[in-house]
Amino acid sequence: MNAYSTSPLEICLEQRKGSAERVIAAVIVFGLMAFAPAIVFLQDSPSGIIGKTVFIAIVWLFLVLMLWGASLADNVRWTIQFGEIRIERESVFGRRWVENIAIGDISEISIHRYDGESGVSFCIKMRLRSGKRLYSPLIPTETDAKAIKARICTWLQVGAAH
Repeated sequence: MNAYSTSPLEICLEQRKGSAERVIAAVIVFGLMAFAPAIVFLQDSPSGIIGKTVFIAIVWLFLVLMLWGASLADNVRWTIQFGEIRIERESVFGRRWVENIAIGDISEISIHRYDGESGVSFCIKMRLRSGKRLYSPLIPTETDAKAIKARICTWLQVGAAH
């Protein structure tokens, strides 16, 4: 779930992973993990048991990494105010991280476009002077993304936007 709200003094961008999204990802991955060995071992090939076992191990590792990313993704909230951006992350386990971006920290800012299954959405992509790259939660329209980028450039005194 993505949320977007604005007021004259603050902009909030939020991206939360719901329980249903996490459960669906887990079901899909476990389903693929269950059927992968059956599909591979039913194939008549000269690779032998060891080759097939190694292939299954690689497939399972990939699927576990997919599950890890989908189910343990952090909830993210950006609060954009004059002079700072506060980025709050909360893990599934309740651990919280807070990062503040201040005037002078941003070296580049641009709008990034995502073409996904649910349509087109946008985010703000920032590169900090430290070299770190940050991507905002998704924004529904390009117009909103441009307005948020303009506010960030004004409120955090970012030079010519790239």
